Amino acid sequence: MFGIVKNDRADKADKKEEYRLGKRTLQEATKFVQDIITNSEVWGEEAFRHKEILEDAQAGLPGAIEKARELIKEILDKYQVEVEGMTREQLAREIFSYAWGLDVLEEAYYDPEVDEIRVNGPSAVFIQKRGKNVKTGIKFKDAEHVKKIIARLLFHDRGVALTASTPIVESIRKDGTRLTATCPPVTREWTMVLRKHDTFQMTPENLIRAGTLNQELLDLLITMVRGRANILISGGVGSGKTSLMRFLISYIHEILRIVTLETDVELRLCEHYCGRDIIELEEHADLNCDMKKLFRTTLRYSPDIIMVGEIRGMGEAVEAIKACTRGLHGSMATIHFGSPYEAVTGCAKMMLEEGLNLPLEIAETWVADAFDVIIQMFADSTRGIKKIVQVTEVWPEKRGVNFHDLVVWRPSKYDYFEGEWEFVNPPSERLQEKLFKYGVNMPRFSSKAGAA
Repeated sequence: MFGIVKNDRADKADKKEEYRLGKRTLQEATKFVQDIITNSEVWGEEAFRHKEILEDAQAGLPGAIEKARELIKEILDKYQVEVEGMTREQLAREIFSYAWGLDVLEEAYYDPEVDEIRVNGPSAVFIQKRGKNVKTGIKFKDAEHVKKIIARLLFHDRGVALTASTPIVESIRKDGTRLTATCPPVTREWTMVLRKHDTFQMTPENLIRAGTLNQELLDLLITMVRGRANILISGGVGSGKTSLMRFLISYIHEILRIVTLETDVELRLCEHYCGRDIIELEEHADLNCDMKKLFRTTLRYSPDIIMVGEIRGMGEAVEAIKACTRGLHGSMATIHFGSPYEAVTGCAKMMLEEGLNLPLEIAETWVADAFDVIIQMFADSTRGIKKIVQVTEVWPEKRGVNFHDLVVWRPSKYDYFEGEWEFVNPPSERLQEKLFKYGVNMPRFSSKAGAA
């Protein structure tokens, strides 16, 4: 093994002292570490600890990658492994990246400004950086190289594998990054998207600086949350819906009990609001734990508020409506649509697709009865801008649904993202009475709330 000197007279307990390596190539050093790091004949019971560290790091557990690199460096130091032109710290990083990490994607993955990594094939890798699409020079060797990294990303998710018989998979890494991957015959190439978690610090100052909202609009949203209005956040993919929901939750009274319902845990409220009374439930249809069963369980968990991470028409629509119409005031959900009107109609159609036997018009009134306010978001990935463009109150009427705009974004003549928010109407007496029950009075707003 690369000229390693062994002392046959040493007993097994001293085996980890027997190896010496010296100067080698990067490939040889990597192979040596891979061979020895979990070798139980060398490390005894410590080998199991090494294996756990590597598996946690490979799964993306926060803090684990540093432990894995340090472990590799300790081995390099112990056996005097050297590669010309590299410090041991650099060598440890390189070995981890190649053998257990994300290899060519490693740098982009740990760049705090990168929101998303998109691999369309071995030579087609794109990123979204601060909300803006960028083509990179990253290249994989071939399709097998892409396949290997996808398999590594899925390793922690037992029983999940991307194959010709299961050509679409989704998984959540332990750092919250969401992986979606495909392979032939669904796509010509092995592809994947890694949507990272919390790349933008959601603070009032940052949201105002980014032009997502301004202080008066923020004050209105805080009033709605503290007054326990039911809120539906609508917008396209990557428009910031989940992040906005997570941010608004910070204004919910800390004593209230929150239960989340998600197909995949993305809100991760227990991490963001450590110590608060929060339970997170994740759907596992293969284990007979679908949305309907989760909702029944939720009611037995005595929630004050229910959060539905995303309404996608797979059981979430009906359960979100149930949550909001059963006295669980202050509940929230997100949905993928381009306007408040589309959100109401689209959610109603999803309810019908999920098996509810009602005329569409009646289903729409159910949605309007469930949610008090719809927040509409818009994003432009060519410019990296995300903005709240409409806040609309909704309620059911005999003839359908009333859409009552509270705030509308008024763009300038030459640039959609330059303009101002206009407070066009105050909330209805109906909504103001609801807020008042929870000790909240509506503040006064000027009709022109100022520029972005």
